[in-house]
Amino acid sequence: MSKKPIIGIPVPLLTTSTFFNGHKKSLILTNSYVDWMIEMGCIPLFIPITIDLNDVSFFADKLDGLLLPGGQDIDPSFYREKQKVEYSDNIKSFGSMFHRPLSLAPDSKRDLIEINLYNLAKKNKLPILGICRGLQLINVAEGGTLHQEIPTATISHSAEDDGLTPYHEISIEKSSQCYKLLGVEKYFTSSMHHQAINQLGSDLSASSKAIDGIIEIIESKNTENFIFGIQGHPEITRKNLSLYNRIFLKFVEHAKKSKGI
Repeated sequence: MSKKPIIGIPVPLLTTSTFFNGHKKSLILTNSYVDWMIEMGCIPLFIPITIDLNDVSFFADKLDGLLLPGGQDIDPSFYREKQKVEYSDNIKSFGSMFHRPLSLAPDSKRDLIEINLYNLAKKNKLPILGICRGLQLINVAEGGTLHQEIPTATISHSAEDDGLTPYHEISIEKSSQCYKLLGVEKYFTSSMHHQAINQLGSDLSASSKAIDGIIEIIESKNTENFIFGIQGHPEITRKNLSLYNRIFLKFVEHAKKSKGI
Protein backbone atom coordinates (compact mmCIF):
# COMPACT_ATOMS: atom_id res chain seq x y z
CA MET A 1 0.00 0.00 0.00
CA SER A 2 1.52 3.30 -1.09
CA LYS A 3 2.20 5.94 1.53
CA LYS A 4 1.78 8.68 -1.07
CA PRO A 5 -1.49 10.63 -0.83
CA ILE A 6 -4.03 9.80 -3.52
CA ILE A 7 -5.51 12.84 -5.25
CA GLY A 8 -8.67 12.41 -7.28
CA ILE A 9 -8.90 14.37 -10.55
CA PRO A 10 -12.13 14.23 -12.61
CA VAL A 11 -11.40 13.68 -16.29
CA PRO A 12 -13.84 15.35 -18.72
CA LEU A 13 -15.28 13.89 -21.91
CA LEU A 14 -14.40 16.10 -24.89
CA THR A 15 -14.79 15.96 -28.66
CA THR A 16 -11.44 15.86 -30.43
CA SER A 17 -10.34 15.72 -34.05
CA THR A 18 -8.20 12.78 -35.08
CA PHE A 19 -6.50 12.19 -38.41
CA PHE A 20 -7.88 8.66 -38.67
CA ASN A 21 -11.42 8.90 -37.32
CA GLY A 22 -12.73 12.46 -37.65
CA HIS A 23 -14.40 13.81 -34.51
CA LYS A 24 -14.29 11.45 -31.56
CA LYS A 25 -15.34 11.62 -27.91
CA SER A 26 -12.30 11.20 -25.65
CA LEU A 27 -11.49 11.50 -21.97
CA ILE A 28 -8.88 14.27 -21.83
CA LEU A 29 -6.97 15.92 -18.99
CA THR A 30 -4.27 18.56 -19.47
CA ASN A 31 -0.97 17.04 -18.40
CA SER A 32 0.09 20.08 -16.32
CA TYR A 33 -2.23 18.95 -13.51
CA VAL A 34 -0.80 15.44 -13.57
CA ASP A 35 2.82 16.61 -13.71
CA TRP A 36 2.26 18.87 -10.72
CA MET A 37 0.66 16.08 -8.65
CA ILE A 38 3.51 13.70 -9.40
CA GLU A 39 6.17 16.35 -8.68
CA MET A 40 4.51 16.98 -5.30
CA GLY A 41 4.81 13.29 -4.40
CA CYS A 42 1.15 12.39 -4.92
CA ILE A 43 -0.62 9.66 -6.86
CA PRO A 44 -3.22 11.09 -9.27
CA LEU A 45 -6.36 8.97 -9.48
CA PHE A 46 -8.30 9.71 -12.66
CA ILE A 47 -12.08 9.77 -12.24
CA PRO A 48 -13.88 9.60 -15.61
CA ILE A 49 -16.99 11.77 -15.58
CA THR A 50 -18.74 9.02 -17.54
CA ILE A 51 -19.11 6.90 -14.38
CA ASP A 52 -22.52 6.12 -12.92
CA LEU A 53 -23.58 8.64 -10.30
CA ASN A 54 -24.02 5.81 -7.80
CA ASP A 55 -20.32 4.98 -8.12
CA VAL A 56 -19.06 8.42 -7.08
CA SER A 57 -18.81 7.32 -3.45
CA PHE A 58 -16.57 4.40 -4.48
CA PHE A 59 -13.98 6.85 -5.79
CA ALA A 60 -14.47 9.39 -2.99
CA ASP A 61 -13.70 6.74 -0.36
CA LYS A 62 -10.32 6.07 -2.02
CA LEU A 63 -9.12 9.69 -1.91
CA ASP A 64 -6.90 11.77 0.35
CA GLY A 65 -7.64 14.97 -1.60
CA LEU A 66 -9.60 16.29 -4.57
CA LEU A 67 -8.38 18.48 -7.42
CA LEU A 68 -11.08 20.04 -9.62
CA PRO A 69 -9.54 21.08 -12.98
CA GLY A 70 -10.52 23.63 -15.62
CA GLY A 71 -12.68 23.04 -18.66
CA GLN A 72 -16.20 23.65 -19.97
CA ASP A 73 -18.75 26.13 -18.67
CA ILE A 74 -21.07 24.94 -15.91
CA ASP A 75 -24.71 24.31 -16.79
CA PRO A 76 -26.49 27.43 -15.43
CA SER A 77 -29.44 25.33 -14.26
CA PHE A 78 -27.18 24.27 -11.36
CA TYR A 79 -27.24 27.89 -10.15
CA ARG A 80 -30.90 28.50 -11.00
CA GLU A 81 -30.47 30.40 -14.27
CA LYS A 82 -31.33 29.83 -17.92
CA GLN A 83 -28.53 29.52 -20.47
CA LYS A 84 -27.71 32.86 -22.08
CA VAL A 85 -24.61 31.83 -24.04
CA GLU A 86 -24.84 30.42 -27.57
CA TYR A 87 -22.37 27.63 -28.31
CA SER A 88 -21.55 26.76 -31.90
CA ASP A 89 -19.14 24.56 -33.82
CA ASN A 90 -18.74 27.46 -36.27
CA ILE A 91 -17.19 29.73 -33.64
CA LYS A 92 -13.41 29.57 -33.64
CA SER A 93 -10.84 30.34 -30.95
CA PHE A 94 -12.34 31.71 -27.72
CA GLY A 95 -15.33 33.40 -29.36
CA SER A 96 -16.97 36.61 -28.14
CA MET A 97 -19.50 37.61 -25.49
CA PHE A 98 -22.51 35.25 -25.51
CA HIS A 99 -21.09 33.46 -28.57
CA ARG A 100 -18.65 30.72 -27.61
CA PRO A 101 -17.19 27.61 -29.27
CA LEU A 102 -18.87 24.24 -28.81
CA SER A 103 -15.83 23.06 -26.83
CA LEU A 104 -16.99 25.30 -23.95
CA ALA A 105 -20.59 24.05 -23.96
CA PRO A 106 -21.74 22.72 -20.56
CA ASP A 107 -21.78 19.02 -19.78
CA SER A 108 -24.40 18.57 -17.06
CA LYS A 109 -23.22 15.01 -16.36
CA ARG A 110 -19.76 16.33 -15.56
CA ASP A 111 -21.24 19.04 -13.34
CA LEU A 112 -23.33 16.52 -11.42
CA ILE A 113 -20.43 14.10 -10.92
CA GLU A 114 -18.06 16.85 -9.75
CA ILE A 115 -20.58 18.47 -7.40
CA ASN A 116 -21.20 15.09 -5.79
CA LEU A 117 -17.45 14.45 -5.54
CA TYR A 118 -17.01 17.87 -3.93
CA ASN A 119 -19.78 17.26 -1.39
CA LEU A 120 -18.41 13.85 -0.41
CA ALA A 121 -14.83 15.14 -0.16
CA LYS A 122 -16.02 18.02 2.03
CA LYS A 123 -18.03 15.62 4.20
CA ASN A 124 -14.91 13.47 4.59
CA LYS A 125 -12.89 16.60 5.49
CA LEU A 126 -10.50 16.08 2.58
CA PRO A 127 -8.50 18.99 1.14
CA ILE A 128 -10.06 20.38 -2.04
CA LEU A 129 -8.41 22.59 -4.65
CA GLY A 130 -10.27 24.02 -7.65
CA ILE A 131 -8.53 25.55 -10.67
CA CYS A 132 -10.37 27.89 -13.10
CA ARG A 133 -13.66 26.03 -13.73
CA GLY A 134 -12.88 24.22 -10.46
CA LEU A 135 -13.20 27.50 -8.53
CA GLN A 136 -16.54 28.13 -10.23
CA LEU A 137 -17.69 24.56 -9.50
CA ILE A 138 -16.90 24.98 -5.79
CA ASN A 139 -18.89 28.21 -5.73
CA VAL A 140 -21.90 26.62 -7.42
CA ALA A 141 -21.72 23.58 -5.12
CA GLU A 142 -21.88 25.99 -2.19
CA GLY A 143 -25.02 27.68 -3.54
CA GLY A 144 -23.34 30.58 -5.33
CA THR A 145 -23.95 31.91 -8.84
CA LEU A 146 -21.84 32.86 -11.86
CA HIS A 147 -21.67 35.63 -14.41
CA GLN A 148 -22.32 33.77 -17.67
CA GLU A 149 -20.26 36.50 -19.28
CA ILE A 150 -17.90 38.74 -17.31
CA PRO A 151 -19.36 42.26 -17.13
CA THR A 152 -17.43 45.03 -18.86
CA ALA A 153 -13.95 44.85 -17.38
CA THR A 154 -10.96 47.17 -17.33
CA ILE A 155 -8.51 44.28 -17.73
CA SER A 156 -8.36 41.20 -19.93
CA HIS A 157 -9.27 37.85 -18.40
CA SER A 158 -8.96 35.78 -21.56
CA ALA A 159 -6.53 34.93 -24.33
CA GLU A 160 -5.53 37.73 -26.68
CA ASP A 161 -5.87 37.56 -30.46
CA ASP A 162 -2.28 36.33 -30.69
CA GLY A 163 -3.21 33.35 -28.51
CA LEU A 164 -1.18 34.49 -25.50
CA THR A 165 -2.73 34.33 -22.03
CA PRO A 166 -2.38 37.66 -20.21
CA TYR A 167 -1.18 38.37 -16.68
CA HIS A 168 -2.88 40.85 -14.40
CA GLU A 169 -2.54 42.04 -10.82
CA ILE A 170 -4.65 40.80 -7.93
CA SER A 171 -5.11 42.07 -4.38
CA ILE A 172 -5.14 39.67 -1.43
CA GLU A 173 -7.22 40.14 1.70
CA LYS A 174 -4.92 40.41 4.72
CA SER A 175 -7.31 38.51 7.01
CA SER A 176 -7.40 35.48 4.67
CA GLN A 177 -5.66 32.13 4.82
CA CYS A 178 -4.40 32.94 1.33
CA TYR A 179 -2.48 35.93 2.69
CA LYS A 180 -1.01 33.79 5.49
CA LEU A 181 0.31 31.39 2.85
CA LEU A 182 1.52 33.86 0.20
CA GLY A 183 2.57 36.68 2.54
CA VAL A 184 1.81 39.50 0.08
CA GLU A 185 -1.07 41.92 -0.47
CA LYS A 186 -0.47 42.21 -4.24
CA TYR A 187 0.43 39.49 -6.70
CA PHE A 188 -0.25 38.42 -10.28
CA THR A 189 -2.28 35.72 -11.98
CA SER A 190 -2.52 34.30 -15.48
CA SER A 191 -6.06 33.34 -16.42
CA MET A 192 -8.31 32.54 -19.37
CA HIS A 193 -12.04 32.61 -18.68
CA HIS A 194 -15.20 34.36 -19.82
CA GLN A 195 -17.32 33.43 -16.78
CA ALA A 196 -16.70 34.34 -13.14
CA ILE A 197 -18.21 34.28 -9.67
CA ASN A 198 -21.23 36.52 -9.25
CA GLN A 199 -22.84 35.71 -5.90
CA LEU A 200 -20.40 34.00 -3.54
CA GLY A 201 -21.40 30.68 -1.97
CA SER A 202 -22.52 30.85 1.65
CA ASP A 203 -19.63 28.86 3.14
CA LEU A 204 -16.94 30.72 1.19
CA SER A 205 -14.98 33.94 1.44
CA ALA A 206 -13.22 35.88 -1.31
CA SER A 207 -9.54 36.10 -0.43
CA SER A 208 -8.40 37.77 -3.66
CA LYS A 209 -9.86 40.04 -6.35
CA ALA A 210 -8.70 41.66 -9.57
CA ILE A 211 -8.79 45.45 -9.81
CA ASP A 212 -12.12 45.22 -11.70
CA GLY A 213 -13.71 43.33 -8.80
CA ILE A 214 -13.62 39.83 -10.30
CA ILE A 215 -13.04 37.25 -7.56
CA GLU A 216 -9.76 35.45 -8.20
CA ILE A 217 -9.25 33.21 -5.14
CA ILE A 218 -11.78 31.75 -2.71
CA GLU A 219 -11.43 29.73 0.46
CA SER A 220 -13.61 28.06 3.06
CA LYS A 221 -14.78 30.21 5.96
CA ASN A 222 -14.00 27.21 8.17
CA THR A 223 -10.22 27.37 8.55
CA GLU A 224 -10.16 23.70 9.62
CA ASN A 225 -11.16 22.75 6.07
CA PHE A 226 -8.63 23.23 3.28
CA ILE A 227 -10.91 24.33 0.45
CA PHE A 228 -9.34 26.72 -2.04
CA GLY A 229 -10.33 27.85 -5.52
CA ILE A 230 -8.03 29.74 -7.89
CA GLN A 231 -9.46 31.35 -11.04
CA GLY A 232 -6.07 31.51 -12.76
CA HIS A 233 -3.81 28.66 -13.84
CA PRO A 234 -0.98 28.38 -11.29
CA GLU A 235 -0.36 24.76 -12.35
CA ILE A 236 1.05 26.25 -15.58
CA THR A 237 2.93 29.16 -13.97
CA ARG A 238 4.62 27.22 -11.17
CA LYS A 239 8.05 28.71 -11.98
CA ASN A 240 7.35 32.36 -12.76
CA LEU A 241 4.57 32.73 -10.15
CA SER A 242 6.16 30.46 -7.59
CA LEU A 243 4.32 31.79 -4.51
CA TYR A 244 1.32 29.69 -5.54
CA ASN A 245 3.43 26.63 -4.75
CA ARG A 246 2.78 27.43 -1.09
CA ILE A 247 -0.92 26.77 -1.62
CA PHE A 248 -0.08 23.56 -3.48
CA LEU A 249 2.22 22.43 -0.68
CA LYS A 250 -0.42 23.14 1.97
CA PHE A 251 -2.93 21.15 -0.07
CA VAL A 252 -0.55 18.18 -0.16
CA GLU A 253 0.21 18.60 3.55
CA HIS A 254 -3.51 18.27 4.35
CA ALA A 255 -3.78 15.28 1.99
CA LYS A 256 -0.96 13.56 3.88
CA LYS A 257 -2.78 14.17 7.16
CA SER A 258 -5.89 12.60 5.67
CA LYS A 259 -3.80 9.52 4.88
CA GLY A 260 -2.23 9.56 8.34
CA ILE A 261 1.30 10.29 7.08
